[in-house]
Amino acid sequence: MYRAILHSIYLQGYKGRLYPRFLRYFLRKTRLHQSWLAGYMGIYKEGSTRFGVCDRANFRYRHHQRRLV
Repeated sequence: MYRAILHSIYLQGYKGRLYPRFLRYFLRKTRLHQSWLAGYMGIYKEGSTRFGVCDRANFRYRHHQRRLV
């Protein structure tokens, strides 16, 4: 049950949902905030390997294509 809640919070972060700052401050250093932040930053785990913002092998922009000028 708790794992399902953490997963849904992770998905909310992955969708880019921002919660108010006071709520994030109130929940700081909890598993709920860590799950949301990992989703928001695009961090995921396959087996024992973690992938995320520092993994440049399969880099893609998440929401839209950005142009470099």
